[in-house]
Amino acid sequence: MPLRHDYRTVINRTLKDDSTYRKYALGALEVLDQKPSLIVKFENGELKIPFIDIYCQAFQKDQVYFEDLIQTAIAWQHILHGQLIYRFIEVREKPYPNKEIKKNKRILVDMVEHYRMRNMYGLESADFWGGTQDADGYIKFSEPFITT
Repeated sequence: MPLRHDYRTVINRTLKDDSTYRKYALGALEVLDQKPSLIVKFENGELKIPFIDIYCQAFQKDQVYFEDLIQTAIAWQHILHGQLIYRFIEVREKPYPNKEIKKNKRILVDMVEHYRMRNMYGLESADFWGGTQDADGYIKFSEPFITT
């Protein structure tokens, strides 16, 4: 899985080189301006974007980069216009800190078994290996989980 920094580099290059994408991305940012109470909140002077995890994992003290804002705005534009449907997958217990690898693996195995027995969401497998970088695990689906 590419690192968030690499992805931001690609987005910046695309913004610079592709005028169609640039117009689309900047238009998507207008969604944040049109529905600020739904999408953007300020808490203690910090920008909070509900469900930014649709696009990226933003840690509490992390800076939200312009590229993250663009990609989140594009996802929200699709959601608000009925072009993207998203779902939440519930797990039976709250995840543990990254260093608790065995406990987090158990949560994911339980989640896969739970939904597989009910033939829901096409979950195939999941794993967790922890770490301090962007990718610390995965969930694999046999069919797209988020559909357009």
